[in-house]
Amino acid sequence: MTEEKNLKIRSETIADYAGIAAVNFAAFGMTEESSIVALQRQSENFDPDLSLVAEIDGRVAGHVMFMPHRVQLLGETVRAVNLAPISILPEYQKKGIGGKLIEAGHNLAREKGYDFSFLLGHPTYYPRLGYLPNAYGFSTLKATVGFSRPGRDQSHDLPALTTRPVKQGDGPTLYSLWRENFLPEVDFSLDPGEALVEWVSPNPAVEALAFLSEDGSEIVGYCRTRKATPEKPIMFLAKDGAVARAMLELLAEKKAEQGEASAVEFELPLHPSARLSAELGGGAHCRTGIYTMACPLRPSLFDEYYAQVNAGERPPGFPIWPTAFELS
Repeated sequence: MTEEKNLKIRSETIADYAGIAAVNFAAFGMTEESSIVALQRQSENFDPDLSLVAEIDGRVAGHVMFMPHRVQLLGETVRAVNLAPISILPEYQKKGIGGKLIEAGHNLAREKGYDFSFLLGHPTYYPRLGYLPNAYGFSTLKATVGFSRPGRDQSHDLPALTTRPVKQGDGPTLYSLWRENFLPEVDFSLDPGEALVEWVSPNPAVEALAFLSEDGSEIVGYCRTRKATPEKPIMFLAKDGAVARAMLELLAEKKAEQGEASAVEFELPLHPSARLSAELGGGAHCRTGIYTMACPLRPSLFDEYYAQVNAGERPPGFPIWPTAFELS
């Protein structure tokens, strides 16, 4: 085809930003994907080499981003890339350009030493490009907190906590708390690092709270949640089980302000292997599916992990997605 003969795949440059945004809007009919691309460029992990464009006759006709991550597997930290998003101009779709972009990205990521690529995507398209289903999952632990009236005193056997919005300078403390909560047990944990953009959502409807000790001297908990649904946190970190329960009481009071319920059932983003899950009584449920896929780029720990998960010897891992994906 003419367009294939004139096709050039290369890494993006700053001059491509407007064209990439236009491709994403044309492909999806909204600006969310182009905003995700822009937000991911702010990450300290971003590598412009791995943000690829398909150029036809000098025009950006397609784009794919492979975002680098440090990922926990089998007690070790490995290097992987997340494919998201990918977009092709409508007039060039179903011509193999997407596959060529992905293949080029795989080759480049492999050369840079990344072990695998992962994504959440179409279950019949991506397996043709080497992606394996059921590579990771989603995990929740349900916990019910009862209360009498909003604003009541916290239970006497729980630490007294206060809250404030996450602010500049909190990143290192929150990152340390994350490590205590997720490492080394939880497979597929995505290392958020210390940068504030990884802890505060770009979406004003999402609230990031630091929970402080009674004297206000120490951050002992963190929660990122949509303001309308505080019972379903996106990320939930606590120093220990007692702090976690005190945090849930404060969040329950927030929910109580929205209605007259006598109890709140939380769905906490906790993996069965997480320390905090056990301290809250266990019972975390992890589920996977044909949409949660990964593609091995070279022999690595991923192969052993994937074999154990599919043999039922190990629960699937649980990534908590970066704040860039919280726009909707």
